[in-house]
Amino acid sequence: MNFEDLVDRVTQRLAWPTAKTTVREVLRAEFAIIGEALATESEVVLPELGRFKVEHVGSRTGRHPRTGEPIAIPARRRVKFAPTLRVKRRLQPWWRNGSPGS
Repeated sequence: MNFEDLVDRVTQRLAWPTAKTTVREVLRAEFAIIGEALATESEVVLPELGRFKVEHVGSRTGRHPRTGEPIAIPARRRVKFAPTLRVKRRLQPWWRNGSPGS
């Protein structure tokens, strides 16, 4: 699903009539706010979806894929996502029953 697909689905799901341009602006604002929050804070929790958390990855030594020479990989920050239990159950229906074989 891309951004325009999301705009279409949100527009269809809303119980009141609204323009796609309004939905598009709201979603862009929401995503911008999440990005800004992740840049300044360590996590963003969306109760119906999951948790976005900033993780610090230390510097390390890697290898150049062609030459095999060691190269320095600098430290960086990355975003990890942990879905809610509700999302996990939608992805793995067997979780409802408690085991994969059920």
